[in-house]
Amino acid sequence: MTHNVLCVCYEFKAKQRWVIGLLFVHYSVLVLIYIYLSMEGIKRYVRGFLNKPPQEERNVIEYEDLGDSYVLPEDYTVEVDQEGYLKSFSLDQVEEYKQFFNRFGFVIIRDCLNVEQCQNTIDDIWNHIEKENWRYHKRQEDTQIIHRDDPKTWEPWTSMAQSGILGGPPVFSRQAILNRSSLNIHQVYANLLGRQDLYINHDRYGLFRPTLLKDENMFPKMTPNHQYIKELENDPNHPNVFERPDWKTLRNVHLDCNPWAYLEEKTDSTRQRILSALQYELKSSDFILENNEIGIKSLDELHIQGLLNLADNLTDDGGFIVVPGFPNHFEEWSKKNGLLKRNNGVKNRFILLHPTSPIQPVRTTARAGSLILWNQKMAHGSLPNHSTRPRIAQFIKVSPAPFFSKDKALLRSNRIKESIDPETLQHLNDTLTDQQKRFIGIQTYQ
Repeated sequence: MTHNVLCVCYEFKAKQRWVIGLLFVHYSVLVLIYIYLSMEGIKRYVRGFLNKPPQEERNVIEYEDLGDSYVLPEDYTVEVDQEGYLKSFSLDQVEEYKQFFNRFGFVIIRDCLNVEQCQNTIDDIWNHIEKENWRYHKRQEDTQIIHRDDPKTWEPWTSMAQSGILGGPPVFSRQAILNRSSLNIHQVYANLLGRQDLYINHDRYGLFRPTLLKDENMFPKMTPNHQYIKELENDPNHPNVFERPDWKTLRNVHLDCNPWAYLEEKTDSTRQRILSALQYELKSSDFILENNEIGIKSLDELHIQGLLNLADNLTDDGGFIVVPGFPNHFEEWSKKNGLLKRNNGVKNRFILLHPTSPIQPVRTTARAGSLILWNQKMAHGSLPNHSTRPRIAQFIKVSPAPFFSKDKALLRSNRIKESIDPETLQHLNDTLTDQQKRFIGIQTYQ
């Protein structure tokens, strides 16, 4: 009996020693791993410290938190004509539209595209939608989902539906590029910027679906003057209106730049670092990211964004809005909105104004073929559609050639040519002037 007890005790102690040994090894390994990771962390910190660029000196700005109580100190009422369109100018009213732009921060120029160009672009937009060129990657199934004449197929819609922008990738179709090559667009920008050496960017299309339908099963051909939609509206065989509130885009007012970085930074190194990183790969958002760099206050540069209005656009159709005169008070507004600055920091390039802000925008209603331009310091955005008519647009921006280094301009040019199908590229080379080729970037100024 005693012998058995001694054996059991011996076995228990042996197992106990084995367990203790196993735990010791286990914890030893954990300690070694911890030490290793700690050393790696220290090494990474040291490397980061040694390679970290020196802290840049910044302008010291005193910010306030007026926020929703700040209003523009001047009245910027804009005329509306008898047809419901905002004040606009012809192409030859150069001095008049320059004065208006400097005062209000935006301008509408009529007849930059003709009716045929607008119609061709509307048709191209529907090709872009139906062929799903708005996707970064094609679906595996080779079946068409969206049909332009069947509203039942308009859900689901393209990506970025809530903003009214048709997808993420830039558009390089023949019609989109021909529009960008317009000498009318070039000349208006040249008059406002005071120089001829300009590059136009390669952005996207926009389409707001009509949220009121006269027929749920059929939609008439979209045209610049909405001819067939108007006929359907007056057709006694279609007395009903079907509402699609779920198709409404989001109301927003925003800035496409960071006003606090603009005020605080003493050197242009941030912009140069961002631009130097752009590689313009196929379907890359780099063609759009280049839009949002306005530099710093000491450079005092003018940057102008724009869009081509492709169909008559009245208030209820939804679309572009601006805060007239805002660029004149851009710095003051930025300094009065310290809370917004703390929420966004100095890196965010898309700044949303609070919906309750007393700074109220106006709808930039415009006729088909109009060019709408605005200072990039402008608070702008869009209102949703509430009509039987779509809102249709092409987004653009133009930059002076020195905005890009010689190497970056060449890289950008090569990427643009790679993004255009060979037949279209040949057509552009055969039909465009050298000025137009440089403007769209298939040639460079350097």
